[in-house]
Amino acid sequence: MGRGERRGGAPRARARAQGGAPRAVLLCLASALGAPGGAWAAPGGAGAAQAAQGAQAAQGAQAAQGAQAAQGAQAAQGAQAAQGAQAAQAAQAARAAAAEEEARARCEAERRRAARVGGWLTWAEVARCALAWARLSPGWEGWRAADEALAASLAALPPAAPPRPRPGPWALKARLDLLLHRSAGVAAALAAARGAALLGPAQRAELDALDVELARLTAPERLCATLLSAAAPAALEDGLRIRRAECLRARPGGAAEALALLRGGAAGAGALSRAWRLLVEGAWRAEEGAHEEAGALLDAAAALAPGWWEVARARVDLLAREGDHAAALDAARALAARGGRGDHWELAARLAARLGRAEEAEALAARAVEAHVALWAWASEVAFDHGAPLLAARDPARLLAWTEEVARRRPAPAAPLALARALALTALGRGEEARGAVEGLLAAPPGAPLDAALLHLLAAALAPTPAAAAPLRARAVLLDPEVLWRGRWLLRAAGR
Repeated sequence: MGRGERRGGAPRARARAQGGAPRAVLLCLASALGAPGGAWAAPGGAGAAQAAQGAQAAQGAQAAQGAQAAQGAQAAQGAQAAQGAQAAQAAQAARAAAAEEEARARCEAERRRAARVGGWLTWAEVARCALAWARLSPGWEGWRAADEALAASLAALPPAAPPRPRPGPWALKARLDLLLHRSAGVAAALAAARGAALLGPAQRAELDALDVELARLTAPERLCATLLSAAAPAALEDGLRIRRAECLRARPGGAAEALALLRGGAAGAGALSRAWRLLVEGAWRAEEGAHEEAGALLDAAAALAPGWWEVARARVDLLAREGDHAAALDAARALAARGGRGDHWELAARLAARLGRAEEAEALAARAVEAHVALWAWASEVAFDHGAPLLAARDPARLLAWTEEVARRRPAPAAPLALARALALTALGRGEEARGAVEGLLAAPPGAPLDAALLHLLAAALAPTPAAAAPLRARAVLLDPEVLWRGRWLLRAAGR
């Protein structure tokens, strides 16, 4: 045996002998643990697999972190957008309050001046100022100030004067009575204004427009027919052009023509008129589901007429259409608190009921009734038109008296009076007296605007059998999904 064999051979053999058994055991253990070929069988394969798994895990972690970062960024952007929207709404509300306060202060200064100076013309200017204030405010304070100023103006006219050279305050009185639903007052004021000796084309056009708009109170079913028969839209007063556009849109295939009419002529109109056009177009877009575009139109309207409460009212509807009923309720409550109108408190009550807040809805409805009753003292017709359905549930005896009073002052249109009387009689347990009127209203062709959903629910409550009531109730819900809340007292009164 050579020296190399003595030095290297035995140790290599021993190494082979010593390494053989442990390697076999490790292979078996690795195989038993599920590693293919064992951790020692293919030194490069297992390590590569582990490295690949580690790389995949690292990539997955990075991807997860990236996704989390993206979600965080989106959430931050959403929060910023929400904060921006809230800040914008708060700024608009602040501008609205400031504009309303400025208008109120200006009118108060005019009123103090008129109290010192006197004269029908001075008081007419106070009334004009108060009407501008009233258009901004969601309450009735401005309207009442205008009403009182016009009464003072008319009282200051010479009692036995010959035909006056100009219409004086009568045209203004006709416009105010129209807005307060006093149809008899509108007709009388228009007749007095037309008796003026000097009546220019612009004044005559204003009186003609008021005469057409009077149909909204006396024969609303004929208003669209009258407006759509006009030969030249340019001959119409701006407000009637907007109403004509609404009539066109309600006609099959008239949407494009309606939009063209709504947008046409806006360049020469005043700021409030242009804001009104944007508001109407925004409502149309909201109905079509284009909520973002509708919001942009409302923003533009608010910029043209800062403080105009109709924009705030339209935002409530838009929020509700978007499904954000909680935000819509907050906006409705803010609007109602700002002006105290009964119809705005009732709007908030309906939104609270939609959210399942029954106690809150009842409390808001009670505030609505209080506001309607307070309004009756000086504006009975508009209080009746806004409050009759709600009052039927809470004070039907008062509503019955209101109906008789309004019928004496404003006999037409008869359908809303008949419905209100039927609601009151049913609530008082005199359903048999109401049944004939309800059947007549159901059978009549479309006429004056009616709360059709409540009419059908009333018919269901008065139906002779549950089988006869079922389709009427279904129709009511189809017309207004919230009618079961609004008319729940009818169903209780009928035991259904």
